Amino acid sequence: MNIRKKIVAAGLMLGIAAPFNVSAQQHQCATANKLGAIYEIEMSPEAGSSATKPIQKLELWRSGKQVAIRYPQKQITELWEQTKNNQLHMVRYFEAHQRGIEYQPIEIKGKHDWSVKHQLISDAFKGRMTPGEESGKGCDQKQHYSLHKEHENYHLVWLKTLQLPEELSVKSQTTGTHWTLKQLIKDEKTVDKAFDLLAQYQTVDFTDIGDMENDPFLRKMINLGFVEHGHSGFYDAEGNDIGSHGH
Repeated sequence: MNIRKKIVAAGLMLGIAAPFNVSAQQHQCATANKLGAIYEIEMSPEAGSSATKPIQKLELWRSGKQVAIRYPQKQITELWEQTKNNQLHMVRYFEAHQRGIEYQPIEIKGKHDWSVKHQLISDAFKGRMTPGEESGKGCDQKQHYSLHKEHENYHLVWLKTLQLPEELSVKSQTTGTHWTLKQLIKDEKTVDKAFDLLAQYQTVDFTDIGDMENDPFLRKMINLGFVEHGHSGFYDAEGNDIGSHGH
C-alpha cells in the first residue's frame, strides 16, 4: 500500500476526512470571494394600475476586499472597498464618460456595513428572518428564509456557500419586487477584466469637486444630481436605497 492510500485508510479509521479530499472541497467552493452575479429585478405594478414596469438588471462583482455593483440601465458602477478599520471606501464610475468620483469613508453616510455591499442584504436583516427549508448539498446548499411584517412580506433563497441571494421577494399590499439570480460568473479572468476596466477610468476626489467647477463632466453630474454622498442599505433596480424596509 502506498503512502497516499495509507493516509486515506487511517483517516477513514479515525472518522475524519483525508487531507487531500478537504482541499478539493475547499477549492471547489473557493469562488465565494471572486465571482460575478447578474440579477433581474421585476417590479409588479401598483394596485389598481395596469401599467407594467420593465425588468431591470443589476450586477455584483466580487474580488477579495472589493465589490463592484453595476446598474446597467444607468451605466453606473459603484466600487466598494472595505478598509483595514472596517470602514467603507467608494468610487462611483460613470461608464459613458469613463470617469469616476471617489468618496472617502468619512464622506459616506449611513452605517458602514460591509455585508450589505458584499451580498446585497445585511447580515443583521437576514438574522431577523426565520429560517425554513434547506436543499442541496455541499457547495450547492440553499436556505429559505421568511419575514412577515405588518405591511410587508419577505422571502429569501440564500446560497450558503456563495453568500448570495438566489431569490428575494418583497411584497406589500400595493406592490412587490422580485430579485432573481440569472447568471453566475465563476471564471476568474472574466472577473479580473471587470475590475481592470474600472481601474482605467480617471477619478476625482469628492472633496476636490468645488475647485473644478469648469470641468464639463462634473458640471453635468452636479446638474443630474449624481454628485452626492455614498449610498447605504439594500438597493433597488435604479440604484436607490430601500431604506424604508429597514435593511
